[in-house]
Amino acid sequence: MTLLRGFARLVPKSRRLLRIIWPFLAIVVLLVALGSISMDLLSATRAYVGAEGLWSKAQKDSIYYLNRYAGTRSETDYERYLEAIKVPLGDRKAREELERANPDLELARQGFIEGRNHPSDVAGMIRLFRRFRNVSYIDSAIAIWTKADRQIAELTNAADRLHRAVAAGRADEESLRPILGEIRRINGDLTPLEDAFSFTLGQASRWTQAVLLSATGAHWPVTRTQ
Repeated sequence: MTLLRGFARLVPKSRRLLRIIWPFLAIVVLLVALGSISMDLLSATRAYVGAEGLWSKAQKDSIYYLNRYAGTRSETDYERYLEAIKVPLGDRKAREELERANPDLELARQGFIEGRNHPSDVAGMIRLFRRFRNVSYIDSAIAIWTKADRQIAELTNAADRLHRAVAAGRADEESLRPILGEIRRINGDLTPLEDAFSFTLGQASRWTQAVLLSATGAHWPVTRTQ
C-alpha cells in the first residue's frame, strides 16, 4: 500500500514535468527538421551553382570546337563538339521532365547525370526543383535556364547546318560566314544568361540562410520564457 501511495504521488509530478518539458522537445524537433530541410536546400543550391559552371564550360567548349571544325574540317573536332553539347542537352532533358505535371524522376535523374552532375547531388537537385519551383528566386533561375536552352537549340541547329555544309563540300569561307556569325551571336547571348543564373541562385542561397537564421532566432525567446 505504501508503494502504491508513493507511485500515486509521483504520477502528478511526472505529468507536471512533462507539461514543462514537452514545449522544449517540440521546439528542438522543429529546429532539427528546419535545419535538415535548410541544409538540403543549401546543398542543392550549391549543386546547381556547380552545374551552371559545368554547363557554361561545356557551352564554351562546344563553340570552340565548332569554330575549329569550320577551319580544320576534321570530324574529330565535330565529335568533340557533340561530346561537349551533351551537358546542356542533358540538363535540358531534366528540366523539361521536371516541368511536367507527373514527371518521370528516373528520366530527370538521367538528364542531370548526362549534364555531368555528381550522382549524389541529383536527388537534392530534383527535390529543390519540385518543392521550391514557385519560390521567386527559383522560378527566376528556371526562367533564365529556359531562355538559355532556347539558345542551345539554335546552336545545335547551326551546328547541324555547318556539318552538312562541310560534308557536302560547300565549306568555303563565304558560305560558312553566316553560320559562324550566328554561332558567335548565340555565344554572346548566352554569356549574360549564365551570369544571371549564377547571381539568382546566389540570392536563393542567401534567402535560405536568412530564413533559417530568422526561424531559429524567433524560437529562442519562447525557449527562455518557458
